[in-house]
Amino acid sequence: MYPLHRRSILSSLRTNPQTIKIMPDKFKDAVEKRILVIGKKPEGVKVEGDPAVASMILRHEKFSPKAYSDFKQTSIGYGTKAKEGETVIDEKEARKRAVARITDDRNVVLGAMKKWGYNWTPSQVDALTSFRYNIGNIGEVTGNGKRSDSEIAESILLYNKTTKDGVTSPVEGLTKRRTEEANLFKTGMKHKIGVEIVRGK
Repeated sequence: MYPLHRRSILSSLRTNPQTIKIMPDKFKDAVEKRILVIGKKPEGVKVEGDPAVASMILRHEKFSPKAYSDFKQTSIGYGTKAKEGETVIDEKEARKRAVARITDDRNVVLGAMKKWGYNWTPSQVDALTSFRYNIGNIGEVTGNGKRSDSEIAESILLYNKTTKDGVTSPVEGLTKRRTEEANLFKTGMKHKIGVEIVRGK
């Protein structure tokens, strides 16, 4: 729970996003970083995702200074696609690429939300942004817009396996990540007001 003064600020932003324009400069940076959490972004404020989800993604991806084979591509750094002929990368550049990728993935999730008529909360967008960063799409997990939020939360948990030498089995790291994403998605569901829409198959 936020302290009283922080709750007052966030409450004011929910009802009047222009509040940020009259804040002292020392508060603006911190508040801008939380805009996506409260669900409304004031005009003229550039926000590239919630720092919390970026931290979660980087923690799961783990930094690799050397390029490595990664499913259908060669990855490097924090799981981003390596440039042609690239074999090593420093952490600063890897983080820069990861943040850019996270921003792109988040925009795709927001686009899908609009296209399919969902009303996802910031926590749900965060969860699906992390999922897409790792899996590459959210079409299957959402049933291309046909699954309910509850069904999506359960489906996220299924993407915890890899196939090696013809044998498909769960991976501990993926299981932990999917569980964290599913729980984050469910947290967003709890904060919604109203009845969940039942979608057609």
